[in-house]
Amino acid sequence: MLGLEAQPEAPSVKPSGLTEEEMETLIQQRQAARKAKNFTESDRIRHELQELGITLIDQLDGTTRWHS
Repeated sequence: MLGLEAQPEAPSVKPSGLTEEEMETLIQQRQAARKAKNFTESDRIRHELQELGITLIDQLDGTTRWHS
């Protein structure tokens, strides 16, 4: 044996400090707020992500892409 040991995969952390799972959760919360016409909450989440250096791009098909 080479002395190597399998390690669990660490969550993918983005430059913003958020994990992929946390990003998806925030995007889903924002989409739910938009669907409920709670634009105050939707905008709050967008601004929170902008402060972390993440830009959301709403697509015509209703999906949201993001980049940092």
